[in-house]
Parts: sequence; structure tokens; C-alpha cells
Amino acid sequence: MQRIYVIRVITTFAIATNALMAVFLIDNRNLIAWVIALSTTLLPFVGKKIEVQSLE
Repeated sequence: MQRIYVIRVITTFAIATNALMAVFLIDNRNLIAWVIALSTTLLPFVGKKIEVQSLE
């Protein structure tokens, strides 16, 4: 169960990153906003991944 959860988190993060990259490529003036959005999106996923690994 926990390993499936980690895979889902990674998959969701990959999709979110691709969506952000698409927006970034369309309008590169949003670089700062993109970096902020990426770090804001990344932090909860990293926290969850560390939490899941520590539970194992």
C-alpha cells in the first residue's frame, strides 16, 4: 500500500511539473512565478515522500 502511494505521489508530481513546464514555455516572462509555484508544489510532495519512507 505504501509503495503504491509513493508511486502515485511521483506520478502526480510529474504531471504537475509537465503542466507547469508547458505554461513556462508558452510565456517565459512567468519565470519567477513558475519557480515559486514549483517550489510550493514540490515541498508538500517531498514532505509526504519522507514521511512515507520513515513509516517503512
